[in-house]
Amino acid sequence: MMKYLIFKILLSIFKFIFYPFIFLPVTNKITLISRMSDNKTLDIKLLERNLKLKYYDYKIVVLSDYFGKKISKKIKYLLKMPKYVFYIYTSKIVICDCYIPAISLLKKKKSVTIIQAWHASGAYKKFGYSSLNTYEGYESKYAKNLNMHKNYDYVVATSDYSKAKFSEAFNIDQDKIIISHLPRYEYLLENKEKFRDEIISRFSLNNNKINILYAPTFRKSKRNYFKNVIDAINYDKYNLIIKKHGGIESIYINKKKVYEGTKNYDLKLLCVSDIVITDYSAITFDALSLNKKVLFYVPDYDKYLNERDIYEKITNGLYYKDINTLFKNIDSYKNIDIKKYLNLESYPIEFYIDKILKGETVYEKL
Repeated sequence: MMKYLIFKILLSIFKFIFYPFIFLPVTNKITLISRMSDNKTLDIKLLERNLKLKYYDYKIVVLSDYFGKKISKKIKYLLKMPKYVFYIYTSKIVICDCYIPAISLLKKKKSVTIIQAWHASGAYKKFGYSSLNTYEGYESKYAKNLNMHKNYDYVVATSDYSKAKFSEAFNIDQDKIIISHLPRYEYLLENKEKFRDEIISRFSLNNNKINILYAPTFRKSKRNYFKNVIDAINYDKYNLIIKKHGGIESIYINKKKVYEGTKNYDLKLLCVSDIVITDYSAITFDALSLNKKVLFYVPDYDKYLNERDIYEKITNGLYYKDINTLFKNIDSYKNIDIKKYLNLESYPIEFYIDKILKGETVYEKL
């Protein structure tokens, strides 16, 4: 009870301190915000590049700071809060890719348009308001006081499939959800052969072997099944690449780890993979956009449904609780209809930005 009371007091102080910023004038700026990493994410980089090429008379600002678990990271993030609030209140458009406290906690400025372009490429595991009061989600009382995912004018969804689920997750009306594809889709499609050759060369991968990427999602419990996969794979037939949630990448050849690094390749690893093994991760949709075979290793399926849950199983997806059974049936792959989960023919985000800057009405049906 005392912890919650202190939490509410600190939020009130935060709102009081930054309220005067709302009177700052709006100028020709577009601000992109992320707290996924201290480095710019691929989508942020691409969007920044595209906007700079198109809007010469606008200042394009990027704010990217990881809100880590260490006290030092949290303090560093909080010290930058005046800068965040300044750009949120003085930009014509603000685009974020996750929950940003300064956007949702403070009073919304009508002359600023805020777009949530969620970092996941689709709706698979539940999040936001869909996962309230679960082991992995927020408690309702904290979500309410944090004003979680409020103040968005628009939310980007990658398909009609994700639209209803994003509406629930962000607690926002469906008419505020626009269908668009994230910048990384076109970039990965256009450069997939280049990235494949680059990674094969960098790690001397055997071209006669099949490349398997194992990319599981993050679990709050921190349990993982990497050892199961590493021990079960036939290294005479496969090269194994592991991408841990958060950007840690590992490459195994003949059961020996030959590389581990942070965010050097990230989604580029999809380009070299022939088969992707995941569980509840939205990397599923990125893999499908590149026509990769996707299988699901879910040894904790029942437990995960209780702790967080998923919206629904991927249609035609092959789900396995036992890793040895997965490898025995790895050739029994069924095609997954990518068109259900991703609309790659949709307008890019820049299309909607252009309409906003022109003062035109923006709806998905456009």
